[in-house]
Amino acid sequence: MISYLIKKNTDAPVLLSASGVTSCLLNLRANGVDSLVFTQANDWVAAPTWPFATKVALIRRDSEAIPTDRCVFVGTVEMTPRQAEGGGPQAITYTALGPSYALQLCDYSQEWAYTTGAGVASTIYEPTVVLGEDNNGTRLASGGVINHAAAYAVSRGVGIDIGAIAAGVTVPFDERNNIKVWDAIVAMLRYTPDYVLWWDYDHQVSGAYVPALNVTDPAAMTAVSRALVNGAATGASFTPRYDIRVPGIMIIYRWTGDWDGRTVKSRVTETAGASTDARRVALVYDLDGVHASFIQQAVEVEDYPSDWTSSAGKTLLAKLCPWLSQLTSGDWSVVSMSRGTGSHNYPARLINGSVPAWTMKHSESDTFTVRVSYKIKSTDTTHVLDEGSKDITFTCTSTDAVTRTYRKMTEWVEPEPVPTGMAAALFASWNRLHYDGQVTFNGQECDFGIGLAQLLSCTGGLAEWATMAAVVQDVTYDIGGGKVTVKTGTCGRLEADNLMAVYRAARGRRYSYLRLGRDNADASDGNQIDGASGTPNDRVADGTPSCLQKRFAVEAADSGSRTHLVDINPAAIAFATSGNAAAQTLQLREMVIPYMDGSACKAKLAQVLCGAVYGTEIAVGMPSGAAAYKVLACNSSGVPGWQTVVTLTLS
Repeated sequence: MISYLIKKNTDAPVLLSASGVTSCLLNLRANGVDSLVFTQANDWVAAPTWPFATKVALIRRDSEAIPTDRCVFVGTVEMTPRQAEGGGPQAITYTALGPSYALQLCDYSQEWAYTTGAGVASTIYEPTVVLGEDNNGTRLASGGVINHAAAYAVSRGVGIDIGAIAAGVTVPFDERNNIKVWDAIVAMLRYTPDYVLWWDYDHQVSGAYVPALNVTDPAAMTAVSRALVNGAATGASFTPRYDIRVPGIMIIYRWTGDWDGRTVKSRVTETAGASTDARRVALVYDLDGVHASFIQQAVEVEDYPSDWTSSAGKTLLAKLCPWLSQLTSGDWSVVSMSRGTGSHNYPARLINGSVPAWTMKHSESDTFTVRVSYKIKSTDTTHVLDEGSKDITFTCTSTDAVTRTYRKMTEWVEPEPVPTGMAAALFASWNRLHYDGQVTFNGQECDFGIGLAQLLSCTGGLAEWATMAAVVQDVTYDIGGGKVTVKTGTCGRLEADNLMAVYRAARGRRYSYLRLGRDNADASDGNQIDGASGTPNDRVADGTPSCLQKRFAVEAADSGSRTHLVDINPAAIAFATSGNAAAQTLQLREMVIPYMDGSACKAKLAQVLCGAVYGTEIAVGMPSGAAAYKVLACNSSGVPGWQTVVTLTLS
């Protein structure tokens, strides 16, 4: 004997008849919202027995042998319409909706990182989601997306559990804002519209009935068969849907990326079935392409010579010390070299560019001291003007870099991966020959052996119906009348009853910009690049000989000996007063020069290399009362004064 009980919230279940329920219809909808509509004979103005938001469960009890309870529905009362007919019957009708309705009301959010105004890295759940990955950025197939969305609903307090969910197919990323959990589920089901989402209402958690969400693909569905004879079935009609059966699928994935300012375009084609058939389904999906940026640094170096006494060593020294380049190679040589401040002995000198840390090369300031011996000769090379040895000290930037252009990637956003197997999955769904139809089975009790996630075949009708394996989409159980009405075929709720569904699935998505940035706190310095370091800093104290700085020689060409030295070193001058030590520009000037002609003192004009006149004016003439003629001249110490030229006897 079969009886039905209704359970209110946590109360004990009560027989429908004892509750005053006069009619009860249970509607199960694949990929939709289940409902329980029951009517209670009651004063239509009385307070409802099951008010809004009441949780109800319908339990089927089989009292044969060992009484067995099976929960066939769990939902929440959403509507309580009243009705009355004059002075006759009065009733309150209740509509309880299954858990899919709760998923339609629950927003879907994922975790994202951000930085507060105080600079603190934080995370938040917000209604921006990337269908195709979880909060950690892990790639999910369509079944994984459904599982993740349902788990989020559970965390929000929706009273469901998660059962067996088919893996589904890897689909392109789909970034969406402000959607519900149910929207995410439907978006995934559109790719495989022959999959069935259904609820196991007999599932229990801690002794309470908690509906478990299941998604089943046709390969795992239970096959059932019923006979259409002896009045057991009425209204049977099934139509094969050859019109929406596709011979092949072709999917083109395309994306445009940026590679260091250069546009890169790519295409990948995936096919299944007769992909060149005129009635094929051709789809295009835009994916997010690669984005890459680089920084580069040109570096030019020169290796230090292994032997500083070699020609290579002398060539480098001549670059650093200009006075050495004025000497012929045979007139100077390297005596010794010592290396000072550098601690790593890098092999090369940086000439141009810089060596920032991101090049993975190194640099340091390095000091060298080189002793050279030299001879400075006259222009005709026959006379030695100066000779000796000098220490040359120079500082360079030493490095282990080489001459090349170094490049480093500063930004890398990987392209959205191309889904694999999607064409085959779509072909399996859309190449199936569906049978859209309906049949009502009559009996004393409702046949709960027919339900969702089943493949129905019927004998006693057309021969093809016996093996049609039509997907069950809707089942309505008339609890009081014992009738079960079954609809099969394509899922109209997913628009799978026409090819619009597959095209809408392709058009309705938006590829994701945020998929790889969910853990970026926005204010991070992850793209910061170290600035230039290790730039050239050549400095030299080249020990230029004083011969080349202060003196020149006057030579007698006939004898080859050095006859005079002209010293133009201001530091060697004994000035009459310290104020006369101001810098002067020496140049040829026309001056009056006194000279001796025998015993006579005379003066003439001459061109002289000298500075401008300075100091106190000195009178020229014979001093008053002098007994001798005197002229202004310098003594042997170079001190100016009046010198006696000739003594006169005065009469």
